[in-house]
Amino acid sequence: HAPWGATGHYARVRDGRLLRGTGEKDQSYLLARLTPAQLARCVFPLGELEKDQVRSLARDFGLTAADRPDSMEICFIPGDDYAAWLEARGCAAPPGDFVDPQGNVLGRHGGIHRYTLGQGSGLGVSGPHKYYVSAIRPETNQVVLSDGADLFTRTVRVEELRWLTPERPCAVTARFRHSRGETAATLEPLAGDEAWVHTAEPVRAPTPGQLAVFY
Repeated sequence: HAPWGATGHYARVRDGRLLRGTGEKDQSYLLARLTPAQLARCVFPLGELEKDQVRSLARDFGLTAADRPDSMEICFIPGDDYAAWLEARGCAAPPGDFVDPQGNVLGRHGGIHRYTLGQGSGLGVSGPHKYYVSAIRPETNQVVLSDGADLFTRTVRVEELRWLTPERPCAVTARFRHSRGETAATLEPLAGDEAWVHTAEPVRAPTPGQLAVFY
């Protein structure tokens, strides 16, 4: 089999370490689950290029993707409608109740697979203030809505932590979800592959199952 694999991610590898892309577009966040052994066999030829440079090269090579719009969602989902994709395959949750933090029913939702923490659009519920998803309860099939004040925290517990360097730094910057923003933080290692993350500023809606990446 081939000893190397190349992808179009905007990131770099140096001495087996994962680094940010040097341009405005950085996708190192998306690669944080790779192991050092996997990184040692990866090549990222776009890591030191800007997106407009890549498009220009694609035009020079006669590639039809040169002017294709950027993909903002899951690239293989038609129309960017992941909920419909899941429902067509029988993988969706049934409808249930929107409730407030005290458990009062506010309305009906279309299945918990349609919502994520912090979401404030597409809820279809009116009230004395704008609503945001502040919790999802699969055990009761409820989606909790609030005014959003309870979405902020300065302490996050992470698991399945994967170190990509020999060092075990305490002072880092942390990136949660897919946003580009990073916040200063301190890592407090726990037993095994878990840790507490204490952030200097409150972070909004860290979500179970999503990546937390440290630089």
